Amino acid sequence: MIEHRLQLVTPPTFWALSESDFEAHSRAMGQPVEQLSPYVQAATNHLEVVSNRRFAEQVWRMYLDYFPDTGAITIPYSPLVSVAYVKYTDTSGVQHTFSSSNYGVSTARTPGQILLEYQKDWPTETLRATDPIEIQFVCGWPNQASVPTPIRQAIRMLASHFYEHREAVVVGTAAAVDEAELPLAASALIAPWRVFI
Repeated sequence: MIEHRLQLVTPPTFWALSESDFEAHSRAMGQPVEQLSPYVQAATNHLEVVSNRRFAEQVWRMYLDYFPDTGAITIPYSPLVSVAYVKYTDTSGVQHTFSSSNYGVSTARTPGQILLEYQKDWPTETLRATDPIEIQFVCGWPNQASVPTPIRQAIRMLASHFYEHREAVVVGTAAAVDEAELPLAASALIAPWRVFI
């Protein structure tokens, strides 16, 4: 895959797991929400990184240095919902929008892809050196209920682990440390949802 750089444009408006759900699961009844939120957020962020997914719908911008030799550009975060645009800037500093009639967007694939249509080519203009290609896309599930149950359960379990062990803990021998970094049940739940780019 082509090297890319990513910039969050619009953050999610909700977390994949609510604080009340976490409160019930961790038996932390009566704790202020501001004390529970960091555990849910930390667990969510960690599992998103591990899985190459973004759980709650959000907007990202991806920058590339050049168009690929193949007819496909892979979007690094799943699930892909849509692609707003593909733009590129030439050496004169003029930004162009690559017409959407030239490509299709596959949201059925994991990871999602931008695919050239039949007998279409990527632009051939000479591109500027700095972040010449800009792609804006939407990824993530539209609401909490649509986030798959195994993912939400993994968040519950990892957030509870963080809540119960608020400092770094090493259990067992040094050889076991790597295996202990992500609690086994949460690791098993998220494993089938990992996206390999």
